[in-house]
Amino acid sequence: DVDRARAVADLLAGTRAALEAGESAEELLWRLWSGTGLPERLRRSVELGGGAARRAHRDLDSICALFEIAARAEEQRDHLGVRAFLDTLVAQQIPADTLAERGARGAAVRLLTAHRSKGLEWRLVVIAHVQAEAWPDLRRRSTLLQADRIGAGELVPPVSRRELLLEERRLFYVAATRARERLVVTAAAAVRLRRLAGEHVGSGSHTRQLVPQADPASWWGTRSASLSAQPLRDPEQPVSISASVLDALGICPTRWFLADEAGGIVRAHQSANLGQMVHAIAERVSAGELDAGPDVEGLALLMEQVDAVWSRLEFRTPWSRAREHERIQVALARFLRWHHDNRRRLVGTESRFTTEVGLPDGERVRLVGYADRVELDHDGRVVVVDLKTGRSAPSQTSVQSHLQLGLYQYAVDRGALDQVVSPLIGGPGVAGGAELVQLGLEDGSDTAKVQPQDVQPEDGQARQELRRRLQTAAVMLRQESFPAIAGQHCRDCPFVPLCPIKSAGPVVSQ
Repeated sequence: DVDRARAVADLLAGTRAALEAGESAEELLWRLWSGTGLPERLRRSVELGGGAARRAHRDLDSICALFEIAARAEEQRDHLGVRAFLDTLVAQQIPADTLAERGARGAAVRLLTAHRSKGLEWRLVVIAHVQAEAWPDLRRRSTLLQADRIGAGELVPPVSRRELLLEERRLFYVAATRARERLVVTAAAAVRLRRLAGEHVGSGSHTRQLVPQADPASWWGTRSASLSAQPLRDPEQPVSISASVLDALGICPTRWFLADEAGGIVRAHQSANLGQMVHAIAERVSAGELDAGPDVEGLALLMEQVDAVWSRLEFRTPWSRAREHERIQVALARFLRWHHDNRRRLVGTESRFTTEVGLPDGERVRLVGYADRVELDHDGRVVVVDLKTGRSAPSQTSVQSHLQLGLYQYAVDRGALDQVVSPLIGGPGVAGGAELVQLGLEDGSDTAKVQPQDVQPEDGQARQELRRRLQTAAVMLRQESFPAIAGQHCRDCPFVPLCPIKSAGPVVSQ
């Protein structure tokens, strides 16, 4: 116990010295976090599984939220020091209130709840949705087990509607008194009232609209969908479909349209940086530009390439930077071992392929894409290898129906890679299967996990399903219709505010 107390005292003394030296709140938090045994204790809890793992994940989420707030405060430069940062955290009525904390500062509009407006003032304040069922909201708000009714030795009676109304009135008074010069209160019972507000009043030639913008006919997003007079894709040419497009359209066509077709800006995740870097270095090793063996010296050579650009990458926290650096080192070590143990003949890296195929409905599509590695097995058949750096891998059963691998095999059988392999084998290429090589799994293994897909017969079920998916994708692209599909992917979708089935209104219908 004495040793622990001394360690805590030393940690606090070192942190105080760093504070006096001018370190930021984020740097001080990292110093405190790495100076305790909490990281290792949480790791052990996660490995135990069950309730301990759930509690550890919850604690890690809280710690990550704290680091994110500290990093955001440092980026925005809207604090006066560590003490002001701590005062801001203590003053939060809702922990990690992203709506309030990410609100605009300065000459901009701030969107926040009435509770969060206490103590603040603006020249203009707009209180929206002041109408029945919205404000006042007389629905009783409580916890699942009604712990708010526990009093001193007795149960407290439920809050009455009258008391709720009085509380709503007090809250409205708080919101209304935030305005120094002008207060705007909006209310509408239904779209009918908005339409009436937009109608013309008066008689004869002296008529005018009360509020022209109130007429729903003028609202963006409420009119019927429009189509271009000229199709985006030439009806006389085959529709181009890649493996990534085929997969994305099967998950959510709306998300694919907004991100790829409409050019939506989505910030790349840190794992995407890792994947691009591993692929670039792996290509140089495979092409012979980097002579790296499956030993410590070979790995050190590859890590030199990583460290040369590592400082240019963006990371939200110091610990995520250290974690990703360790992950990329493990991934490259696995690649080197797999690459040198691989007995197939390598004939191409990042090989572009294209070929046209006909579908049962008469539609013709052009299969396009890039293959990470093109190899020949001992029978001269073509095997396409896809390197993966994600933390999870599909089951071996689902690999047999993996769309991307299936499309690679289909393209090979339709001559997509004949230009690469025909001079070597003296004839057209024939698919000998395909495989995923998992380099980024966090399973503690030193070797890559190889997941092969068997050869898919031309009349087999997998090949028939692939053609059906291609046909569905081609119809979507021809008709320029991309419906939204809900699922687990919605949790991290950056376009939820525009989604017709997830947002407050159908802003995007096509």
